[in-house]
Amino acid sequence: MRKCWAGLRHPGSNAGRAFAAEFLVPKAAVARVWSAATSCERAFETLCDQYAARAELVAWQICKTIAERTAEQTAFFAALCQST
Repeated sequence: MRKCWAGLRHPGSNAGRAFAAEFLVPKAAVARVWSAATSCERAFETLCDQYAARAELVAWQICKTIAERTAEQTAFFAALCQST
């Protein structure tokens, strides 16, 4: 895989996706919204609306940021990542 500027791998790599996710939907914002939301669906909708990001990206960033999730929440986000 070829490297691009700043030593990051091609955007199709995990490092490129992680960089893009952090740039578009910061982990600090995910943690803040998650702790204030009344449900995982509400947190997800709020982040999608606030950052105008694709559902897959928001779901991926939530999964990478929030370690403590129920099995139902994990399944919800996994389904979103596979649907797009």
